[in-house]
Amino acid sequence: MYTYSLGLLATAFEAAGFWVLLGYGVEGKQLAAYLAAHFVASALAATLLVVVMPGASRQQPRMGFAFFFSLGFFVPVLGVPGLLVTGFLARLLRKEAAKEVFSTQAAPEYAPHDERVDAPHTHGPVRAQLSDPATPVETRMRALLSIQDLPSRVANPVIRSMLADPSDDVRLVAYGILDGREKRINARIQAARAQLEGADPTGRLIADKELAELYWELVYQGLVQGDLQKHAAAQARAHFDAALAFAPDDAALWALGGRLAVFAGQYERAWHAFSRAIEFGLPEMRALPYLAEVAYRMRRFDRVRQLLGRIAQGAHTQRMAQVIHFWSAHDSAPA
Repeated sequence: MYTYSLGLLATAFEAAGFWVLLGYGVEGKQLAAYLAAHFVASALAATLLVVVMPGASRQQPRMGFAFFFSLGFFVPVLGVPGLLVTGFLARLLRKEAAKEVFSTQAAPEYAPHDERVDAPHTHGPVRAQLSDPATPVETRMRALLSIQDLPSRVANPVIRSMLADPSDDVRLVAYGILDGREKRINARIQAARAQLEGADPTGRLIADKELAELYWELVYQGLVQGDLQKHAAAQARAHFDAALAFAPDDAALWALGGRLAVFAGQYERAWHAFSRAIEFGLPEMRALPYLAEVAYRMRRFDRVRQLLGRIAQGAHTQRMAQVIHFWSAHDSAPA
């Protein structure tokens, strides 16, 4: 009702202005009377447009009013009638709100990698302390030393990020931790290589299997980067192939081969390796998470949901429970 009143008033004032022009000419007072009536009509029409038009004109009413008023007042003859017709059509042909095709889903909550209650990272915002240069050096040093008890896979990326810390002491401690871990694995690699030379088939199998696992640990723990990482992965693959030639029914070897294949992006090969590991005795519940990851990377979401359903039937961690819940709540995800 309010908008109709605005439209009628604008029409009346604009008509009165034209009546003045047509009836009494354009001299002096008559022109002033027309401009006054036209001004009021333009203001009313602009107000009407701000009310009925969607979008930015309603979000920023002052700018919308100024724009519409300028159109009505400065465009002769057709300005106000054009605004009124536009407002009438906008009111008559009001668009219904579009139906939402997609729904927004909240991301799964972060769960710590190490779920022990007494894990060091549960005692404070260690990561925040390490990443904030404003934190005192002594505090960052304590935080850096405290995360050494975390699994290397979790701690090493955080420690590596501290190699760019502005404090020399923090950088040296971070480098010392990573260097010490890498040297321990390299020492074991050298010992395994020494056993490999001149060993009998059984000894070669043991040495090749250990070397494959040790080189993979360098990659998995993030202790090597760039070309060194590629070299370690290639060495792990070579020793895996050598060990598999002696023990083609070793379930642990096949599981390692699956992880190497995932790292290399060879997902069909990884699927085959984990399937063979289950066939040769690896507990299915240990292999199913890896298979679910491989299926996800292959964009086989139907397989992912099926595998997570099988995992849900057995014992699983809190983190896995959150993954299962996320996928079970999205049965409409594309297959």
